[in-house]
Amino acid sequence: MKLPYERPRRGQAEAIEELVRSFASGSRRVALQAFTGFGKTAVALSAALKLLERGCVDRVVYCVRTRNELDPVIRELRRFGIDDYALLFSARRMCPLALDSDIDAHSFWLTCSTLRQLGKCPYYRRLSSEAGYVREVLARCSSHSEVPKAVSDALGVCPFFAMLEIARVSRFIVCTYPYVFKERIWRSILRDALAEYRKLLIVDEAHNLLSFGSLMGEEIGFDTLGSALRELRELGMDSSEAASFIKALARSVERCGRRRGWIKLAIDRPSEELAKLLKDVITEVRLRLSLAPEEAMRRGSSLPQILSFVEASSREGFSIYANPSERTIAALPLDPRVVDSVLSRFDLVLAMSGTLYPRPVRSLLSSGRGIEYLDVEELGAENPLATRVAWIALSFVTSRYSSRGSAMYSRYASIVESARRLLGSGVALFVYPSYEFMSSVLRRARALDSCFVAEDRRTTIELVERTAKACSYAEIHAVAGGKITEGVEVVEGGRSLIRLVSIMGVPYPQPDDYLEDLKASFRDFASVDSFELIESLAMIRVLQSVGRSVRSESDYCVVLLADSRFLKPSLLRGLRLGKLAVARSSAELETFLKHALISIPSA
Repeated sequence: MKLPYERPRRGQAEAIEELVRSFASGSRRVALQAFTGFGKTAVALSAALKLLERGCVDRVVYCVRTRNELDPVIRELRRFGIDDYALLFSARRMCPLALDSDIDAHSFWLTCSTLRQLGKCPYYRRLSSEAGYVREVLARCSSHSEVPKAVSDALGVCPFFAMLEIARVSRFIVCTYPYVFKERIWRSILRDALAEYRKLLIVDEAHNLLSFGSLMGEEIGFDTLGSALRELRELGMDSSEAASFIKALARSVERCGRRRGWIKLAIDRPSEELAKLLKDVITEVRLRLSLAPEEAMRRGSSLPQILSFVEASSREGFSIYANPSERTIAALPLDPRVVDSVLSRFDLVLAMSGTLYPRPVRSLLSSGRGIEYLDVEELGAENPLATRVAWIALSFVTSRYSSRGSAMYSRYASIVESARRLLGSGVALFVYPSYEFMSSVLRRARALDSCFVAEDRRTTIELVERTAKACSYAEIHAVAGGKITEGVEVVEGGRSLIRLVSIMGVPYPQPDDYLEDLKASFRDFASVDSFELIESLAMIRVLQSVGRSVRSESDYCVVLLADSRFLKPSLLRGLRLGKLAVARSSAELETFLKHALISIPSA
């Protein structure tokens, strides 16, 4: 299967050939190291088609981190002329009855299953007679976000369950991470549908697996504990085992005080009997839902969230943590082998990213089973970070905790002001180690009335892209490892609009109990020392942020490494960058930045 382009990029044809050879000759897992702009999606799909043709696999599951990353995969499938694919993302976002509701995902599933069992969902009732036409509607949609309304309006059926029916007969399933990595979702949605097939799993941006805690854990808010207790009281179960567990959890949280980060709770793991009890209680809650469908979708329940948390907490290798500053509690996995337990469900696994070379990532993907590693640079591909990025390190600032204060925040604010004066047009992306650090810097920089986005927990990718495209000059201020630095694409006419990326401090993970436990787990698992693990996490966050700016062969960018610690040899080796200028003062920064901006092609 040829790539659907006039001319393949350097290394693409060779990568496809190597992938097919590796899998056909017996490799079960392959890691494809390819920097942004290489065209990994097209390469993966071309190799998958060849493996399907050869009978090596029957089904391909292509999973991406967020729903915003679904669209590039859909576009490539269509370029290959592939129409037998299913698209799975949040069922709540796909439901016509929940479009105007803020119901949480757990309550949604309780309500959805109840309405279906009672025969009260009109969209689900019509499913069997109309699902065969869904593919035609899907082909007319330009993005994943159009699909739910298009399907429900045109056919009057449930978009999610129509897609699930298509998934049973499609060679390709494109989905978000939870369908593969969340145990309860995999078990209820895809496990049985794929059980009889030989399967290839393609993991996009597989460096995210190093954050397996957030991928596979279960979180609940502090407020959920109180509302769950109120529900149990209404059901006359204030003295039940479920109520006792929730009260014990609340007492443990109170003892945490105001500490930041994840704090390990000294609490007994819940029993399997508690999970069974909660399932019975939830059956009682179902009886309340004999309402009109739209009204039912506005009635939430905290008990399904508690059940998911209890089920995760009772699993081997999971521990319970609280984060007082975020007002959340989580059951988080510690043993890296939980990733292997997921990957082992698939006959073949292709893990792709521009940041797979750190040893902790590769050991996680291999899990002692062995993995073949392909670096596209060795196949003739360009490393755009070395050829199309101008790098400037700033030795006069640092985000080290001991150096933080008004004077240092003001130095960082001066970097923002310099970029504003010199950039003139395009988009500047500033990436911070934390929300608190970002806030402290921005309070000292001149405020912009418009053409400015400072990420918070409500910020959407759509808002960022809309703001960036509406202005001749725009600023995006984001947190390393967040949804913006992992998922935003500000592209116009095939080129990225981001001309400058400033990494405002080394984005080491926040020190807390979970990180300490994780360090110990990696030492036992793969003899990875603590320093290597946290440096790998920081390097991945930096490179993913820089990758937002280099999306095609015609993109160029300036990157500021705004922390003296970036000059450490171990970090420089990990970043695999090209030539590096070092600015020792604000004046030198302006000189180097002017020269760099003149030397790169404008957007």
